[in-house]
Amino acid sequence: MAPALRCVPLRAGVDLDQGATLLTNPLTAWVLATRARREGHRAVVLTAPAGAVGQMLNRLFTRQGQTVINVVRKPAHAEILRTLGAAHVLDSTAPDFVSRLGALAAELGASLLLDAVGGETAGLALGAMPD
Repeated sequence: MAPALRCVPLRAGVDLDQGATLLTNPLTAWVLATRARREGHRAVVLTAPAGAVGQMLNRLFTRQGQTVINVVRKPAHAEILRTLGAAHVLDSTAPDFVSRLGALAAELGASLLLDAVGGETAGLALGAMPD
């Protein structure tokens, strides 16, 4: 049994899976944003930005004065981000995605890709990053 000081009480209706994300997601976002700031990245390319961690990262990067280029695959995700105030949202399924990402990443000085998708999207995004 764990000591009470090492436990987080959950409200009624919050199951264990949901409760686990109360610490995991915010700490993941905090560590990534802190490292990006310490390493001096002015702009960041972020895949899967409409999820819980992605939204947290958007808020943290904005507070730190860093620009985020959000890469989505669905119009609904783009709408979520725009509603939250995201300035740069690109659709990875668009025919001009690579050229648009390359131009925007160069313009904004993006030097970090945080990828939560993998596969082809990661390769395309990494290939579009400035040298």
